[in-house]
Amino acid sequence: MVQEQCKQENVKIEAKWERIRTRQKELEEYEDSLKLREKLIRDGENETPRLTEGTVTTKDEVTKTQENTETQKQMGEIICTRCLREIDMEEKEAKDIWEMLDNFDTQGCDANALTKLLKKTWPQRTYTKTKEIQGNPMRGRNDWDLVLLTRGEKTGLIERAKERYPVIDDLLQEGIEPGQMQYLENITRIKSGMSTHRRVYIGAAKHEEELLKALQWMSREATTAKRKKLIVAASEEYNLEDVRRILEIALWKTEIEVEFYVPPRRNDNRGRRKIERQRDTEAIVIKAGAASYAELVKSVKKSVDPVMMGVEIKALRKTRAGEMLVVTNRGGAEPLRKEIAEKVADAQIKNVSNAGKTLHISGIDITTTKEDVEGSIAAALTNEGKENINVKALRPTRNGSQIATVTIPTVEADTLIKEGKIRIGWVVCRVRPRVEVTRCINCLKLGHNVTQCKEPKEEKRSMPTLQENNRNEFQRGGPPELRILQLNANRSSIAHDLLEATAVELQIDILVISEPNRKKISGNAWMMDEAGDVAIKLRNKDLSVKGHGHGNGYAWVDLNVVRIYSCYVSPNVSMDIFGNFLNELEASIHNVQGEIIVTGDFNSKSPEWGSKWEDRRGNILTQWIAANKLIIQNKGEEPTFIRGGSVSHLDITCTTEKTAKRVVTWKVLEQESMSDHRYVYMEIGAEEGPTRTHIEARKGWLIGKFNKTKFIDDMGASIHDPGNTSIETCIEIISKACDAAMPKKNSRIENKRTAVYWWSEDIAQLRRDCIKNRRIMQRERRKGHTAEAERTRYKESKKELQHAICKAKDTQWSKLCDEVEDDIWGQGYRIVMKKFPAIIKMDPGKKKEIAKKTEAILAIGRKRHGHVEFLLEGKLIETTDSLKYLGVIIDKGMTFGKHITHAANRASAAATALCRIMPRIGGSSESKRRILSAVTDSILLYASPIWENVLKYQKYRTMTDQVQRKMALRISRGYRTISTEAARVISRIVPIDLMVEERTGTIGMAEAQKRNARKNTIAKWQNRWQNSGKDIWLHRLMPDITVWYYRTHGEVDSWLTQVMTSHGSFQAYLKRISKSDDDTCTYCHEEPDDACHTLFRCNRWREQRERMEATLGQELRPGNLIHSMLED
Repeated sequence: MVQEQCKQENVKIEAKWERIRTRQKELEEYEDSLKLREKLIRDGENETPRLTEGTVTTKDEVTKTQENTETQKQMGEIICTRCLREIDMEEKEAKDIWEMLDNFDTQGCDANALTKLLKKTWPQRTYTKTKEIQGNPMRGRNDWDLVLLTRGEKTGLIERAKERYPVIDDLLQEGIEPGQMQYLENITRIKSGMSTHRRVYIGAAKHEEELLKALQWMSREATTAKRKKLIVAASEEYNLEDVRRILEIALWKTEIEVEFYVPPRRNDNRGRRKIERQRDTEAIVIKAGAASYAELVKSVKKSVDPVMMGVEIKALRKTRAGEMLVVTNRGGAEPLRKEIAEKVADAQIKNVSNAGKTLHISGIDITTTKEDVEGSIAAALTNEGKENINVKALRPTRNGSQIATVTIPTVEADTLIKEGKIRIGWVVCRVRPRVEVTRCINCLKLGHNVTQCKEPKEEKRSMPTLQENNRNEFQRGGPPELRILQLNANRSSIAHDLLEATAVELQIDILVISEPNRKKISGNAWMMDEAGDVAIKLRNKDLSVKGHGHGNGYAWVDLNVVRIYSCYVSPNVSMDIFGNFLNELEASIHNVQGEIIVTGDFNSKSPEWGSKWEDRRGNILTQWIAANKLIIQNKGEEPTFIRGGSVSHLDITCTTEKTAKRVVTWKVLEQESMSDHRYVYMEIGAEEGPTRTHIEARKGWLIGKFNKTKFIDDMGASIHDPGNTSIETCIEIISKACDAAMPKKNSRIENKRTAVYWWSEDIAQLRRDCIKNRRIMQRERRKGHTAEAERTRYKESKKELQHAICKAKDTQWSKLCDEVEDDIWGQGYRIVMKKFPAIIKMDPGKKKEIAKKTEAILAIGRKRHGHVEFLLEGKLIETTDSLKYLGVIIDKGMTFGKHITHAANRASAAATALCRIMPRIGGSSESKRRILSAVTDSILLYASPIWENVLKYQKYRTMTDQVQRKMALRISRGYRTISTEAARVISRIVPIDLMVEERTGTIGMAEAQKRNARKNTIAKWQNRWQNSGKDIWLHRLMPDITVWYYRTHGEVDSWLTQVMTSHGSFQAYLKRISKSDDDTCTYCHEEPDDACHTLFRCNRWREQRERMEATLGQELRPGNLIHSMLED
């Protein structure tokens, strides 16, 4: 048995020696060939025939041309001069590196010399000490020492080594300093007495100098121990090319042989030349002047008989351009083309090449046609290539030139690409190949397709429809976790309105928008950047928000699962500004720990997201996306921007790799957006496992509506039943009782969202018509037609839709304003005040940041103090000038000026919003408007006893008066030219300083005392009114405001306010505001027309005036008009 094993070992050893001898022989032959080629470089050019670049000549051909050249007989082939120059260059580079290695101090470490060596280009022949092998180093030769280079203890390389040599764990626990190495010795014995002795070195290094020192130490140890064969492997943290070069430096003056193991490269066959499968069919395209397709087919079939010619017709169909495409068997296209050309008049025929390359030719002048381009290319090609030229497209550019996309045979295309230019007409145009971007639909990475992908294959995903209540589930994780709708609104308010309607229809969770209408995003629901160029809105109240922020040109919102960015870059900014924007965005992205979605309009073009060509911005943005490890979601099939005849792909969506695998769908929607840009819709599926905590349907009951009696009654009969003892039965009984005692919580998914208030079926039909007309227009353009009629029809339908939306909004808004009379806190109030269920909720983890967000203030009045700081739970807290506590802004001087400024701004914003549902003509009554005005009073008067003294300053009184003036004008329905005091008197709004004084004095009082305090306040207001020198006419009508304030009937409208203020349809007033040239009455032409003249003196109204006086039993005068109106 032992002898048999020895024989097998001897056979293996002999086979190894045979391989070594073969390898040495191959190396010697290779060195001889290099010497021979060097000789050819020096003196072979004058003796051998001059060969064009790329020519290959066999030995027999060389012998025929120059039989007396012994050198050529020894060569199996003669390579071109260019290849010889390359070989000479590599030889020179190798010699330079070898010379530098001879001069390098292998015992020391010169950092500058090392850096210089590593930066040099190392040809493959330079490596004499190391041999690169792809595979697992643990499977290498057992009798060779093993060297492991790592930067950490938990790398894959170390873990694999531990499985084979568990003692490594003890070695690592002792610790390995950077720049050092340690080793262990492993001896393996078998029963036959044979054994293998192996050293395992482990080294660590953070940079190149430390790595060189460690390898130099290892080489000395290996030389001393006479260990001359090593297997070296490095972890993925290192640059493997640099490691191999440092190995060459460290082992240069030694006799050590190294096998350097690297991970297997994926898709090694990608660089190999593809063998094109020859097609079994050929094709020709026929066009005949103005004849229709049917007439052309009839004419060709009548003139030519393919059966008689031996040609088999595989297919016959109409192209998109209306031409006739004939597919034949192989070899049948050319005879059929010649036959048709002879027998069919005016027939324009060209071959459709099965193999070829697509080129882009740029710089063509604007007057050049496709025929001119085809003729210029044909003149530059051989006779064989002239028949297969296909000018696919000729597109204009912004600088007045054109770009042509051309397909020609491969050989001719390579010739044009090598030249790099071609003359077309007057201009020498640039020629470049079209860049084919390959992307795997499985792993979403670039550079390979799904058949070459090494990643695990994903299950097929179902494409969900975008109809309400018909949403398919993502197969891996249930319902989609996020629905995102992206749009560039182009500053259009109509686009905003339609965006909201579309969001309701598609049940969108998040809206991301570029170039929004700044008025539309002014509310708190939108998160936007400083310039108002981008905005984000969360429509799903179940989303939990960790935070949000913005920068220059971008805004972001951070959810529990992902951070979403909305970006916009103007096409008019310089490249420096564009680069600065990307740098700032990159800095923000690098602060994110989780997943990222970047959306927006970057105004950049690249084939990566569907553009026909790549501009400078697109090149920079593509590199930026790759550097940040983002994956582009754009399919590139449908353009995101359409304006007239121009289409483009400008709106981009990028995600991180993990999020990319969860993308259910990304598509450009067909819905009309009323913007030049189209909607981009994306669904993000839930992660594998129980991750949908914040969108999951909220199960359970509303505890606040618990009915104890119903609960006891429902359980009464079952609770005493001795048979119901199982857990399942008890749970069922309790659940049934809970159903009877309280209502269930509603789920977001179960509830059906209501449309926007102005949406109707008529608008929906107009939108469908608009989409239909746009599709017709685009279809005609693809056929090459001008489509002017279709374009006009589309523009008209779009304008009709826009007018319908505006009209519907006005009509429905008027109805909402009228509904305030019946439901004051209804939909109208909620719309303008945005009083819908809260969207942004505090994350439970935020409680841990309380110390981090704590503020402090040193309240010492006007005294000055130095810098003060203190610690809270290890966090340094610095004092500030002001802070908010329980809704009150406290400043260090305790003046409360900042608080009243903040409160006035908030109240002013609320007043502006409420004014929308209180129009001057129509709408709710005075009493309902007074109730709505209490909203602003509540904001202003919050904690008023604390800051009462602030109102002694005119600056702060003016702020509060401006808020009250807004509401007073809407209650009184007066013109904006009337004074604040008159508006407050007519609308019965007590001045804010008097209300603050009253509230401060009535703290803790009974209701009767508060009523007496209000009478005292009105008395003070009356005293202030009497001493006021303004509004003389209103003073004549209403000298005592107490009667007006406590009136019990009557409502103020716009006509009564005109009478009381004389600001209205009176000639004197119209002349004062430059709306009329004459102030005399248009009826009697006797005196200036004002309220007094119209009511008491104008002859035009004498009959009506006398009838009223007879009814009242007294003469009407300014002094008794108001009293007469207020009598019961």
